[in-house]
Amino acid sequence: MGRAAPTFALAGLHAESNPRNETLTLRSAFRELHGRDLLAHREFRGLDDAAWRLVGAYHARAASGGRLDRGALSTLTDTLLDALARGPHVDGVLLCTHGAMRADGLDDADAAWISAVRAALGTGVPIIGVFDNHGTPTARSLAALDAVVAFRTIPHVDQVATMRRGLSLLAGAEGDERATHVAWRGAPLRLPSERAPSDRGPLRDAIARLDRLPTDVLSADVFIGNAWAPAGAATIGTVAMGTDRAQTEAFATATTRALWSARDRFAYPMEAGDLDATAERLQRGSDDRLVIADSGDAPGAGALGDRVDVLETVLAHATTRALLIGLVAPAWHAACEGRSVGERVALPRPGRHDAWTGTLAALPRPMGTAGLALVVSIDHVSVVVLDQRDDVPLPTAIVALGVDPEHYPVVALKTGFIPDAYLSGGATPWLALSPGVTDHRSIPGAAARR
Repeated sequence: MGRAAPTFALAGLHAESNPRNETLTLRSAFRELHGRDLLAHREFRGLDDAAWRLVGAYHARAASGGRLDRGALSTLTDTLLDALARGPHVDGVLLCTHGAMRADGLDDADAAWISAVRAALGTGVPIIGVFDNHGTPTARSLAALDAVVAFRTIPHVDQVATMRRGLSLLAGAEGDERATHVAWRGAPLRLPSERAPSDRGPLRDAIARLDRLPTDVLSADVFIGNAWAPAGAATIGTVAMGTDRAQTEAFATATTRALWSARDRFAYPMEAGDLDATAERLQRGSDDRLVIADSGDAPGAGALGDRVDVLETVLAHATTRALLIGLVAPAWHAACEGRSVGERVALPRPGRHDAWTGTLAALPRPMGTAGLALVVSIDHVSVVVLDQRDDVPLPTAIVALGVDPEHYPVVALKTGFIPDAYLSGGATPWLALSPGVTDHRSIPGAAARR
């Protein structure tokens, strides 16, 4: 009779912190999943395998935002530890995180809760961390983990595949008495993530190295890191795990050196420019649809999503009908409450005492995880307005509002990464290096490249 498959627990805390957003992230901002609900969630489907038995412990995730409230970090950590303590005996733990979590007064918040898990489980239970490659492992977090795996795609499409790699490492460690060593080599290069797509340039080259690991290096991944890390912090780098210390450290060192040597080749994969350049691009027009990314006020990078700089630019300079998607304006929802489609409504301008006069074009309706969305029109621009901060909804959700993005010659999105679904039919992408808490121009060495 064969040996029973090992049992692994799935757990974690996930939050990317942009400290330039001064709004603290509270516990209420987290989606919390326990037990079977965790394993059934779409984010974690596809992890089943005959090689292991997986149990859900606890996972909490918040959208990118400001630093965590310290009380929230403490409560979330205690909840995770309690879930692991109440669960069955496990042969290993997969901890899913981001790697750029900061709390109020604590920069290395990920290391704090990961170290607490290690202290609770002791040294006999292997723990593997799953990181976003926009995070950065630190010496303290690595000391508490037996290995680290990270996403290899930007934009991210390999989350489940990365978790499966982590589980495979846990399964491979069963009965393997060989000592392993984890090596991290980092360099202080702070990049907007939009300048490091995984399908081209230095990051593609570095990822290709990961398919040619030396014999005694069992796993390796590269990190682009978080552009909002403290000045001087190592952000880009390589983490490797292997049974030969010298070989593992040499591979991590060589891969990071390759990234550093190619630092001048990191570039935006589309035309990019500030708002003046964006205005010129709008005035020039095009036979193709123009899709603009409002990178400086992108909620997916921790911004509030409530700035109207790009909206004002489109209103002033677009020569045709335009659609802006993802403005976060609860006050506009309040102004439209009780109104009917076609009614005129005053829409207060953020940070000013006047208002635009708009027309309610579509009543509020649920927008997936993004709360409610409605549509207003101001002159020749339609605006999809959210009542809470979240990533830009996909076109299918916008069509459900009665607005089809493909029917607009100009579309502007509150995002740094334009989803492929918005670029169908030969649309031209444009990255607006707009002001906001994620303003690329304020990152050393991140000036616009055209």
